[in-house]
Amino acid sequence: MDSETAINSADRLLRPLADARISNLPPLEKHPVVKEELQFLRINDDLQEQILDTLCYIHGSDFTLKDASDYRDEKSNLGKKFWVDQGSLVVKGGCNFSQNQDTAVDESDRLKQFALFRLESYGFHQSHCVEALNHCLGNIEDCLYLLYSKYFNMPYPSPVIKTDLLPEELLEQRIDEKSSLESIYEKSFEEKVKNTVWILKLKLDYLINIFHKKNLELPKKNSSNLIKAKEKCKLFIRGDCKYGDKCRFSHKIEEVKVDVNSHLNNFVFELEIRFQTNSQYPLEPPLIFLKTNAVLPPLVNLHICKRLLEEATSLAKDGIPSVYTITELLLNSDEITKHLKKQIEFLSPKLKLFDVKATIPSRRRSSHYKRGLQIRVINGLIAKRKYLVKMNT
Repeated sequence: MDSETAINSADRLLRPLADARISNLPPLEKHPVVKEELQFLRINDDLQEQILDTLCYIHGSDFTLKDASDYRDEKSNLGKKFWVDQGSLVVKGGCNFSQNQDTAVDESDRLKQFALFRLESYGFHQSHCVEALNHCLGNIEDCLYLLYSKYFNMPYPSPVIKTDLLPEELLEQRIDEKSSLESIYEKSFEEKVKNTVWILKLKLDYLINIFHKKNLELPKKNSSNLIKAKEKCKLFIRGDCKYGDKCRFSHKIEEVKVDVNSHLNNFVFELEIRFQTNSQYPLEPPLIFLKTNAVLPPLVNLHICKRLLEEATSLAKDGIPSVYTITELLLNSDEITKHLKKQIEFLSPKLKLFDVKATIPSRRRSSHYKRGLQIRVINGLIAKRKYLVKMNT
């Protein structure tokens, strides 16, 4: 064997053998699945009306859209690919620092922005809040009463109720009711403005469960692997146990686990009761508002207040105080959930507060709907003409 053959044979022994069944390529790295933000298709009001007209033309004039809470995500696994639920961080305002303003902001503009933000926090539309501020010359109390009357179809201004009771007597009844509410709800009740604004802080977990559903998979307990926990040593708790580690009872100290993110799920609802100047409550209902730090769909707060106002109005006809009744009604999950399934229409953002002619919005038909009517009319005229010609011959 010459030297070249010896070198080739040695290289052949050192060379790794090729296996046709196994690839020599490095294994592919599995990248983690990253969720993307779910994009929404935004349609303006005119296109929404045209689509609704088309659906009514197909399914009949009685066709109505279901509530958004009735739709379900069935076997599409959107939650694994997209961020579907809204997070706890909600940006309700912002300031653009990219554009430097040389002129200072006027103090009146600051107050107007603050008043506008406060009115919008009650659920009213921005365009209506601006119109109310201009009409009431910036008086927030008058703006609230105006918006409340327009959204709930109440007379504005409210008529004076004829009664034999003096204003002092009505005020005394209100003070007695306040004392009763303080004894019932204790720290949950607060008189924010004397004889004008009452606040009741409530925990309405059923509303959170409706609009913030979280399917948590609980771990399954295996009964075969359960170990019976030792009984706590009573002497150790008092500090008198002499057995130490040899004690047959447990000396384990329980550690209290503190959830650092508990404030993110601490949703509080505030039922706000307002009495206007020269209010004749309980002969008339108060202004009822519902505010919360939870993220809820638009107009849900006003939707609930509509039901509370109906109850307060029925009690006001008999001169019965209604704050306790509407508070307990709000805590009734079955009644409020049933009411939320009803479809209630409020004042459209396209309409103005004092636009009387546009109380019933005109619905614009789609082009193909009008064309279809014209074709049917023309076909009817042609058929009638053929019938007359046939009768004459």
